[in-house]
Amino acid sequence: MRFLLYLLTFFLTACSNEESMIKNFIQDNNLPFEEMKEVSLLETHDGKKKIELFAKQINRYLNSDIEIFLKDSVHVIFYNDSSKVISLLTSDNATIDKHNVMKVYDNVILDNNNDKVLKCKELIWDEKTNKIYTTNNVEIITNKETIYGKGFTSNTDFSEYTITSITGSVNMKN
Repeated sequence: MRFLLYLLTFFLTACSNEESMIKNFIQDNNLPFEEMKEVSLLETHDGKKKIELFAKQINRYLNSDIEIFLKDSVHVIFYNDSSKVISLLTSDNATIDKHNVMKVYDNVILDNNNDKVLKCKELIWDEKTNKIYTTNNVEIITNKETIYGKGFTSNTDFSEYTITSITGSVNMKN
């Protein structure tokens, strides 16, 4: 019994919470302010779907240039004015900065639900300009050709795009 009393006294006197340590722990920017699992977010304009986002995990941070980390399977669905799916952007991970610029990375695929698929390591989507772009290598696969390049810019439906340095096989009609 005496041993238990000594042990209890030791633990009670050994544990202390210094206010400065607690503040440093709470204000640590390495810890997320919020953590969400199995998330689905929907953005609408005038009652119409515009963007739908899915992620297995989202961590939100305060006082950081990167405010949101999306982890483990990220899917962004873009809709047109008729709420019809126009393209699907997938990746393993993504970040969103304080200016609402999303960077998707690791196994990135942009599919326009029609005839084009883009594959690359990293893409950036700027919501303000509604442009998707990268300075990295890209591969575009269509029903008729495969195009490789470095540097890419597109609208969100992937109907109009430019590639900076292009290589690959291209079918041309006379």
